[in-house]
Amino acid sequence: MDQIRRPYFGRRLRELRESFVRRLSSGGAEVPYVRATVSASALIDCMKREQGFSISSAAYNEIENGLNMPRDTTGFLDAVAACLRLNEDEKRDLSKRLAYDLVWARLRDRTDEVIPPSPHWPRPAQ
Repeated sequence: MDQIRRPYFGRRLRELRESFVRRLSSGGAEVPYVRATVSASALIDCMKREQGFSISSAAYNEIENGLNMPRDTTGFLDAVAACLRLNEDEKRDLSKRLAYDLVWARLRDRTDEVIPPSPHWPRPAQ
């Protein structure tokens, strides 16, 4: 059976990880844009070292690819938010996407009837 991708959380998590340097350097000062990203393994190391949250590379990659969800959702969100230095709006948006995807895993197409996706979330690929 083919795995069905969850539509929003993993994609946004990847975007936040890949935009880490750009988001931090856009704090107002004129900083040359450096095209750099935080690797998934560097994020996993930070989550363990700084937050005491353990996750395997395989499990993290499944989450980021939308194929799975974290077992400890609160611990995962808190660790990711700290390591990626998410502001409150970014963390809240990521939490809403996680909640949507958790319900979507059970209700699939009926999820929008219960929890409509935010209008600013890009539509998932079909």
